[in-house]
Amino acid sequence: KINDPKRAVWVIEDKTNDELVAYAVVSPCIIDEIPHSDVCSNKDGVLNRLYVRRDRRSHGFGQQLMNVSLSWFTEHFPKRPIWLRVLSQNLKAQKFYFYYGFYKVGDCDYVNGEWKDHHYIMKRQPDTV
Repeated sequence: KINDPKRAVWVIEDKTNDELVAYAVVSPCIIDEIPHSDVCSNKDGVLNRLYVRRDRRSHGFGQQLMNVSLSWFTEHFPKRPIWLRVLSQNLKAQKFYFYYGFYKVGDCDYVNGEWKDHHYIMKRQPDTV
């Protein structure tokens, strides 16, 4: 899916040792990704992933990726909401998303093989930050 032309992917690398530091993936939203009745498939955007390595957090990489992601959404999904899922126990990530205008609108369980995680569904209205 990473080479899907409807997706955008940004990567931050440490050039000194060719290590991945952080990445973000965004795309049109589909109901399977965000199980919420207000999702308008392929018309809304979804922040699929925003990840910063634990040892590289608090250096502004998440902010850089969020800013470029929000710009992409503004260009490709003007005046449409943006959705994401976040682990219910990840309070630091929830605070980060709240800072950027996302708010909790629901929850869901995400099953991946033998693992089941509880996620919050968050939404950001256009032009909130």
